[in-house]
Amino acid sequence: MANEWGNRGFEDPFLAFGSEALVLTDVIESIEENVDPQRGLPLYESIISRGTVVYGPFEFHSPVMIDGNVCGRVISTSSVMVGPQAVLEADLDVADLIVEGDVRGTVVAQQFVNIRPGGSLIGDIYCKTLHVEEGGSFEGRCQFLAPV
Repeated sequence: MANEWGNRGFEDPFLAFGSEALVLTDVIESIEENVDPQRGLPLYESIISRGTVVYGPFEFHSPVMIDGNVCGRVISTSSVMVGPQAVLEADLDVADLIVEGDVRGTVVAQQFVNIRPGGSLIGDIYCKTLHVEEGGSFEGRCQFLAPV
């Protein structure tokens, strides 16, 4: 059967791209996991998915989920979630931060930083509230910001 893929000598796009098809599956799973079951709306409007490597600086004005590799500076006026597969070597200036992956850099969070089990943050933190859950790790200094 001749189709867009067949014209290139491939019968099936998953056979054509092999393991790259798994990346597409991961992206779809990330999007499905990103939906609030009660409202049916995305929890995060932007997603940097597993297997993605990007270099910044980046600026976001809506909630973002990072589960890939990011190098550079991340600025957000909203929430940033660092997923369990994420590796960030970046300075972050965010509204609040949830860490389940690995972060190296200076973090300025206007509200809170929450390091969950399996999450790791190496660097200095400036925030109003820091919570390191059992199984999470933090190595650096923390300076608490004065309430506004």
